[in-house]
Amino acid sequence: MSNSRTLVASGQVGVVPIIYVWDALTAKPIKNYKLPKGSRGVTALAFNRTADLIAAADLTNDHNIYCFDWNTKEMKFKAKTGPNKILMIDWSLTSDTQFTSVGPSHIFFWNFADLIGDTVKPKAGIFG
Repeated sequence: MSNSRTLVASGQVGVVPIIYVWDALTAKPIKNYKLPKGSRGVTALAFNRTADLIAAADLTNDHNIYCFDWNTKEMKFKAKTGPNKILMIDWSLTSDTQFTSVGPSHIFFWNFADLIGDTVKPKAGIFG
């Protein structure tokens, strides 16, 4: 759900999963975004603080992260994260370019201000 509580995003499981953005008051779909074929599903997604970007994770063996502008459907970046499933994504409350992804035995800090080509290298958190 967006910070303003006016938008909701949901993701599907399937060969070509679709992310839908809904109006939270009317429950009517506003837009949708198809992940690439073979993505198998959406495990986590979140709006940034201004609700113009969505970060999402898929169910491929590489557990990709996608960041896109849902209004224009412009992909900001796509990155492989490795073998561990991503269970949660949360954006910074002070930046529209930073978010965190979390899963079993890992936490990654993303900043697409560090964009190299069309991908971002996350910083891994250290436990213990």
